[in-house]
Amino acid sequence: MHERFPVVEHLEYHLPNQQMVLFDNDDDVQEVVVWSTIFRTMLTKWFKTNQESKATRSFMFDQFPQQWVWNQKLKRWTMRNRGFAIGHMYYAHPTLGERYYL
Repeated sequence: MHERFPVVEHLEYHLPNQQMVLFDNDDDVQEVVVWSTIFRTMLTKWFKTNQESKATRSFMFDQFPQQWVWNQKLKRWTMRNRGFAIGHMYYAHPTLGERYYL
């Protein structure tokens, strides 16, 4: 048994409509395209949470996990009740263009 403290939350970011989509080979591609969960990513829900609550606007995306928890099952941010986490954004090389500048 071991403990990791503090928790490190890996934050995914993407350009508009370029999020990663996972599906099984058995899934119908036409149905996958219209799944509503495709558009519920950490980044898009961060924008939505900032739009709905003025208190969250003081946190940058990488600071957000200090006060909020990403619920993977519901695909939304919820207020953190205890502890804190550190947000870690994946590296983007300058040759990635727009994603780097994002």
